Amino acid sequence: MSQVPCRTVALVSHRRSPRGRRGAHMPGTGPRSRGLLRAPPAEVSRPCPRSSHRRADVLVRAVNGARNGGARPYAGGCSACHDFRSEGCSSPRGARRPGTRRPVPPAGRGLVIARHRHRVLGDPMPVVSAPVVVLPRHQVTTEEILERIAKDYPDHPRLAHLGRFIRATTVRTRWYTRPLAEQWHTDGSAAERTRRHLQDSLELAESAARGSLLEAGLGPEDVDAVVVASATGHTMPGLDVLLLQRLGLRPSVRRIPVNQLGCNGGLFSLSTAAELVAARGSTVLVVCADVFSHYLHRRDTGLDGMIFKGIIGDAAGACVVGPSARGPRLELRESWEWLHRGSADVVGSFTDDDGLHTFNSRRLLTTIAEVMPQVKEWLRRTGTAGEGAGPEFVVSHTGSSKVLDAVVAGLDADPELFGLARDSLREVGNVGSVSVLEVMERTFRKPPQDGAQGLVVAVGPGVSVMALRGVWHGCG
Repeated sequence: MSQVPCRTVALVSHRRSPRGRRGAHMPGTGPRSRGLLRAPPAEVSRPCPRSSHRRADVLVRAVNGARNGGARPYAGGCSACHDFRSEGCSSPRGARRPGTRRPVPPAGRGLVIARHRHRVLGDPMPVVSAPVVVLPRHQVTTEEILERIAKDYPDHPRLAHLGRFIRATTVRTRWYTRPLAEQWHTDGSAAERTRRHLQDSLELAESAARGSLLEAGLGPEDVDAVVVASATGHTMPGLDVLLLQRLGLRPSVRRIPVNQLGCNGGLFSLSTAAELVAARGSTVLVVCADVFSHYLHRRDTGLDGMIFKGIIGDAAGACVVGPSARGPRLELRESWEWLHRGSADVVGSFTDDDGLHTFNSRRLLTTIAEVMPQVKEWLRRTGTAGEGAGPEFVVSHTGSSKVLDAVVAGLDADPELFGLARDSLREVGNVGSVSVLEVMERTFRKPPQDGAQGLVVAVGPGVSVMALRGVWHGCG
């Protein structure tokens, strides 16, 4: 199976200007690789750290920034040392010449965008405050799920094996926004499911968002941007609009809704927030909400559909990502992602007249095994711990017990590093985009040593793997 190029984003910041304007330009960053449309280059001479070189700036128009009045400045790089990989320039600010194409690597090799050899990534560094996760009120045990399956599917051809399969997920309890009997027996229309999903997810998301602002010591007026992720429910206006109004955020707050990323939504939101902090000095509220229980379909009797009934749960989580934080914090250093070609049919969802359905293939585990060596190589290349050293703590999306096994084996990591992820899976199930925040909340309650190097990792539809490299700081 072949791979498509990976993408690495170095989180290099813009400082505030002397006048205190947000987003003041700090020379020395490469164009961000996500969500940017390049405007015609405007070359302005800047001194390069190498005396024989000149720098050139280029204006890059952000998709979201276009609504706010035009292009934002981003450094185009050294006009002499135009290779992003910086082999030709010792400067950490070396980048390619505006208007030139990046070299295309040979087949099978990943194209790395904005990768720098240096590890001093600027000021302010994006830091994550303690997340807040909110669970709904109805706890459902695995035994209750199995009793319901035995009652409603007495003639299922694999009934004798379903109990073993569902128990093998290791999930013991999960939480639903409504009672099990109500969710299980609802065969309403897709419109009705969507309406109830939006109502319940908004309630959870608002509680989590208010809790995270309180945890960070901030008010609604302090938020510059909000990133809202949900793997379930598709309406316009979306959860981001309703949440902004409920929280009383400023009308000028930048909204970034995140959909169609499934379980990767939480990590993608953190990565996007970190880029906003690094580029603009913003204070970003990240909110994830997934209410899977509204999409339990009695007619989904395939093996993946039955296991889905036993593994999912509902939850919402939120955190603040900003240039500073009080108390313990996770400093985000660099983000990475890899989309594995030929695996779009492995895991995902589809919609029919009944609403949202999920699908899963056994190929997911083999695909994870093929991708994890790329994560190891990225960690080796960008980490500070030296050749062959792995992370000292891991915040992982839970997925399932077998998914966690595949990630551990692929990274050749200490299984104990995934203990909190397994605790989360056992106690709340797979809560989609919220899973990373749920495990991160546990990490804040049971923190690693100060200065520990960490990995945040998730697997989602595509199949795609996303990761963040961070450093733990236990003091204020």
